[in-house]
Amino acid sequence: MNNGVEAQEEDQNHSTTEEIELDRIQKVHTALLNEMNHVST
Repeated sequence: MNNGVEAQEEDQNHSTTEEIELDRIQKVHTALLNEMNHVST
């Protein structure tokens, strides 16, 4: 589970909690889109 460590390091680079939340949402959204593409093909 290296993803947790990487996410924490990235969060520390953000200046505001809003940016952190937006970044997390974008990553989850992208992951969901990728899964949907795998299912449809």
